[in-house]
Amino acid sequence: MRIAWFTGLGGIPFEPEILRVVNAGRQTFIDLGCIVEEDEPDFTGVADAFKTIRHTAYHANYAKLARENPTLVKETIRWEIAEAERNSGADVGRALARQAKMYLDTARFFEKYDYFVLPVTQVEPFDVKTEYPTSVAGVPMAAYLDWMRSCWYVTFTACPAISVPAGFTASGLPVGLQIVGRHRGDWSVLQMAHAFEQATHYGARKPVL
Repeated sequence: MRIAWFTGLGGIPFEPEILRVVNAGRQTFIDLGCIVEEDEPDFTGVADAFKTIRHTAYHANYAKLARENPTLVKETIRWEIAEAERNSGADVGRALARQAKMYLDTARFFEKYDYFVLPVTQVEPFDVKTEYPTSVAGVPMAAYLDWMRSCWYVTFTACPAISVPAGFTASGLPVGLQIVGRHRGDWSVLQMAHAFEQATHYGARKPVL
């Protein structure tokens, strides 16, 4: 199996412990007999395109409710609706064109590789009372979605992906990695996830808290 190991997802920030734990898992794939190379799809423009499509979907699903019963809708959803109303039809068209290109580019990417591996999250687990992180590794997040780009960048590819336990931070908090496969390659993704988990047994370990 040939694996593409993430190189930074276009420069988005990760907390150091996330990178340490996930990168330590690279050797496990090598020990399983995989060829591991640093590479990733081109995510240029995905941050804007994903948000535009998401804003549009939220507007379609929740704008009427927010108008008629504003107290039932939280601030982040009202923000999504307002952003959708600021976008033009041309904005949506460009976002959909970027999504189509991403699909084709990813298909070509997986002609060379069997899997793409990257972190699940950019931050360590945070306090349940924190709604969402406002900065990652000292970098301020412009919107409430930005701290989890490592997840929705993969969503944008339309590829199957699975999250598996990858180890623990120095403070004992769990960290996961994503295994991404070819379009409609769900079974293959499950097989590789099973192999990784059998080799590491991280999922059977309980964090010491």
